[in-house]
Amino acid sequence: MSGYGAEVSDEASGQRLGRTAIRRALWAEDGRAAMSPLAAAILAHFHDSVEEIIAFATTARPADYARFVPLILEHAEKGDALGLALMSESAADAVRIIERLIEIGAPSVCLIGGLAEPMTKWLPQSVRAHLSQPKSDALDGAILMARRAVEASSLAKEARA
Repeated sequence: MSGYGAEVSDEASGQRLGRTAIRRALWAEDGRAAMSPLAAAILAHFHDSVEEIIAFATTARPADYARFVPLILEHAEKGDALGLALMSESAADAVRIIERLIEIGAPSVCLIGGLAEPMTKWLPQSVRAHLSQPKSDALDGAILMARRAVEASSLAKEARA
């Protein structure tokens, strides 16, 4: 669910959060959104240079965007309007994914990555109740899911035969 890559997916990821924060800081710079301490801090990181932001974006990888997450979290904790909006939106993305996984039969869901722990506090208790600690890493989980899909497909073929 999700995980289709940074350009078209990766909801609730550090990459998406950082990239959106930079985009909203540019909106504030343009006067299309209110300036906030977080927007000002992001702009200051780039020496208040739109050109520097554009240059960054041309070569930035997901991890480069994710480096802004601690700054976003810090400002959200202080009640910054942009920080709060970004974390609320990211949490809503995570909730949609988690609820869908539960709906299709996942007994529990594990958040992984650097945003997993800080994201948990932004999720409603009804969703947190379905979270568990990972028993292994993401690659092991992907292999397990693939094996189960192959087994289910084999059983379906046998049933049709």
